[in-house]
Amino acid sequence: MLERNRFLYKQDKGNDSMGWSGMWRAPMVLQTFAHHLNYLHGRAEVPAFEGELHSPRTALALVSTVLCHILTLVSENLVTFEISEGKNSEVWTAVVPKGNQYEFNDTIWGTATRRYLDPIQSIPAKHFTVIVEETQEHVKKTMLSSITAGSSGDAGDDSELEELFAYCLSSIY
Repeated sequence: MLERNRFLYKQDKGNDSMGWSGMWRAPMVLQTFAHHLNYLHGRAEVPAFEGELHSPRTALALVSTVLCHILTLVSENLVTFEISEGKNSEVWTAVVPKGNQYEFNDTIWGTATRRYLDPIQSIPAKHFTVIVEETQEHVKKTMLSSITAGSSGDAGDDSELEELFAYCLSSIY
């Protein structure tokens, strides 16, 4: 999966990368991107983060880095999972060893994030729009399940989702 960033592709049949398609659109990438956007939705804005690096493209680069990092740890048997019982299902929690080489910092994460950010920045707007639209399917499911699980919000009201994706799409152009 890690070889030639295969984990980023929606279609990766066979070993010939010429047959791979849908870069940045693998279900795991879209679901993680959706989770990130869902987590940020409604959070306080931080003016210091405004600017070129405060965009859905930067978030996608970070998502790609996170997935590469966790897949690397798993492939090297450096991460384990603890399973506990949740309300409706099992909850898996990743256990990562302690140490500077595993912490979130620029030394470990910065280079990898920039390595993904450069090609993401060059994705044409119409192609990035497809990524955002496919991600929207996953965000909607996540947000609707949290609304119906205990919030008094109307599960059929998509206005908050529309605002979130209007922001994402406006940041593309």
